[in-house]
Amino acid sequence: MSEEKLIKYVQRELETGAPREKVKETLIAAGWNEDEVEDSLKVVFNGENTEEEKDKKRKIKMDLVVDDEKPKLFFITLLIFLGIILFIGLLWAFFREDSQTILQLFR
Repeated sequence: MSEEKLIKYVQRELETGAPREKVKETLIAAGWNEDEVEDSLKVVFNGENTEEEKDKKRKIKMDLVVDDEKPKLFFITLLIFLGIILFIGLLWAFFREDSQTILQLFR
């Protein structure tokens, strides 16, 4: 079996629902070199060799999503802060002694 045939065999076995480890054990027991088996599994899994590596890639993708949200959160926080400052300033201006001048601005 050439390497291309090995890859096709691994794909067929995995498509039928065979567990990854079972396919690996079967091929090694049949005399295949462990490195060749691992390489074919990597090709089939697009470089995702183990569940741990898949989890790492998922985590990296989630980190990227979270990092994309940080600027939005910053600007929303900034707008809320500025809104509170404006509100406090208007309250202070309204309740000062010369609040009549402020009221005249809104007439």
